[in-house]
Amino acid sequence: MSINFECDICNDYLFSGEAFYGQREGVPVVSCFDCYVSELKNFSIGSETVFYNSPGREIEADDWLVFYDRDGRTLSKIPMHKIAAEQLLAAKQGISTETEIPVEHITMIIEAHNNDVKEPPLLQKS
Repeated sequence: MSINFECDICNDYLFSGEAFYGQREGVPVVSCFDCYVSELKNFSIGSETVFYNSPGREIEADDWLVFYDRDGRTLSKIPMHKIAAEQLLAAKQGISTETEIPVEHITMIIEAHNNDVKEPPLLQKS
């Protein structure tokens, strides 16, 4: 049985696999993928836009570059220490070819290695 949620930002109804967990202004929130991404800091690496979910924290080699489709499904995770900036577009294109999802429908997010945004905070391992 799946747990159901409501996005704390837009009030859309979510199933547990669609929920993203984070903080907004220091308060824990559950959100849909679109609202999750809209709250993230973004920057450009070459021609690619990359989002980062831990502002105020330096990106670490153990962090993950996670590729999501438009619905927030994880397509691939690559440790940051295994990919160079100039490889981002090639990685995204490879995932696009494998999944038949257009490149423009793939979102790249750098996520802290110790923070699983798709798992409720109370269930996360320290």
